[in-house]
Amino acid sequence: MKAELYDTYRNIEATHWWFVVRRLIVEDILKKYDIGKNAGILDVGSNWGFFVGELQKQGFINTSGTDISEEAIRYGSERGIKNLSASKAERLPFTDARFDLTMALDVVEHIKDDRAVLGEMSRVTKSGGYSFIMVPAYMFLWSLQDEVAQHERRYTKKSFAEAISGSGFEVVRSTYFNTLLFIPIVAIRFLERCTKINRSSDFDLNNAFTNAVLKFIFGLERYALRLFNFPFGVSLLIILKKK
Repeated sequence: MKAELYDTYRNIEATHWWFVVRRLIVEDILKKYDIGKNAGILDVGSNWGFFVGELQKQGFINTSGTDISEEAIRYGSERGIKNLSASKAERLPFTDARFDLTMALDVVEHIKDDRAVLGEMSRVTKSGGYSFIMVPAYMFLWSLQDEVAQHERRYTKKSFAEAISGSGFEVVRSTYFNTLLFIPIVAIRFLERCTKINRSSDFDLNNAFTNAVLKFIFGLERYALRLFNFPFGVSLLIILKKK
């Protein structure tokens, strides 16, 4: 990910509709799978650790975060977030079976060797433990944001299933999401290609009004995801269990 995007995340992560609702979805999953407050949790690709800090405030005191950016880790540590460390996702600095839960929220797509990352996450996850993964979906949605974020790929259910083959994980749940905004986003991607709109990233399209509207729409999916899976969407959510 480009360095300037780390700065953008620091400024918007607490309030931007995507990050706010994504955190709420993860918190719902923590409850559903009975992840207790004493569980060891690892957020792989945590950036400066904002979500790690939020979970620690909620009582998940054994939550850790790791990111490839030493500067991001230093920034988070200086702001009182505990258990942060700098490392590559392909070589996590933890012993085998260290965590009850590992998660990678829009991280795996950044890394060329996705199998290595998923295998490493499996290594540090306890037997019977879980891993929550979120990745962007469908290569036909490839856009400026993928370029800026330095993504290697977008996924389908099938391609992600191939990536975890041999990792030691089994799929508990796989669903697309960000479905209500799918058609508008497809339309925007099409217009971008036709008109060559000049902007630095998707985060340029951000103001108080649009943020509130999109947070409401995306927030509706949080409740729907408690009940059923979506057949398509802008993103993919996979819940894995260590065999």
